[in-house]
Amino acid sequence: MRRPRHWVLPLLIAAVAGTVFIRSVAPRRLTFSELKVGNLPRIPTQPSAATIECTRGLEVTLDNANGEWSAIQDHPPCTVSGTVLHSVKATATEMMELNYRPLVVFQVAPSGLVSNAVLLRSSGSTSLDRRALGQLTTYRYPRHNCGLCKLSIPISVDFQGPVWMPEPAPARVRTR
Repeated sequence: MRRPRHWVLPLLIAAVAGTVFIRSVAPRRLTFSELKVGNLPRIPTQPSAATIECTRGLEVTLDNANGEWSAIQDHPPCTVSGTVLHSVKATATEMMELNYRPLVVFQVAPSGLVSNAVLLRSSGSTSLDRRALGQLTTYRYPRHNCGLCKLSIPISVDFQGPVWMPEPAPARVRTR
């Protein structure tokens, strides 16, 4: 004769009750507001060092070209300014290939038009690099009086918010 197993029914009831409790307490998907920590602001954009060389003699390196920036020279007098370049939006596939921020060099005419945009350092994703160059050619700088200027600047990457990327070490020059 078999003995009835009295422990099976309480075990099943406990398992069902535990599952219902966990599903009611655990959120299914977090919203952006739930991902924020208190009232802290969003992550800032990574600083972008830029170099500017103009035909009227201006040569300067900006440590941080984020936000609004300007470079002024007394003799011959010239002033060139700009604002941060828009971040290029990355897809999940591009993020898997990403090594660095794309570094671009381009010319800015006195009228503010951008031309001759060239990629100096690839991000690792050819589609992201192409989008960064395409976005750059639509950008317009304010008019300036420094002649033709050549700018070199890394373009920030955005993937559901700013992405901070390691910067490669500058090349060392060997002297003998």
